[in-house]
Amino acid sequence: MIAFIVMIMAYYFARIIIDKANKKLDPEKRAELFDIFSSGNKLTMITTVVIIAGFFLSLRFQVLDPLITYIIYMLALFSFMIFKVINGHKKLQEFAYPKEYIYSFLFSSGIRFFGILFFCGLIMMDVLG
Repeated sequence: MIAFIVMIMAYYFARIIIDKANKKLDPEKRAELFDIFSSGNKLTMITTVVIIAGFFLSLRFQVLDPLITYIIYMLALFSFMIFKVINGHKKLQEFAYPKEYIYSFLFSSGIRFFGILFFCGLIMMDVLG
């Protein structure tokens, strides 16, 4: 339960940071954000569903040892998150967003990453028992 609360709090604080950064952008740049990131939303959703479904199917059908399945799941999840942050950073630079906004984007991404890492770490400790 603590792991879940920390993860939710991390996402909440990351959202506050990015919302404050969005308010500092002029309306044109704010609208441009939607155009920049909306093209990857379908791919993000599909990739996330595949990772989660693969995890649960592997556990359900005992394809691998649960610990191995969990490690693979965590690595896939963290790799995907890192890819999304790097890709987002490149897009923000490409479209000449202010450095302050890019720093806020990276900082909020780091907070979300910490929340997921903390959550997965505590779950892993529980699995290892």
